[in-house]
Amino acid sequence: MYSEIELCAKSRFICGKGNAFFESLFKAYKLGGWPCGWKNGKIIVYVPANK
Repeated sequence: MYSEIELCAKSRFICGKGNAFFESLFKAYKLGGWPCGWKNGKIIVYVPANK
């Protein structure tokens, strides 16, 4: 997870917010989810249920 967030930061540094893949990955982590796949151009995110 740390390395993926680091890649998101590097992508923003180089491309701004123009990379849809890294922006969707960052958004998933920001919302508390766990990205676990990619289907039809969209990220698949596991969101744990709150207890």
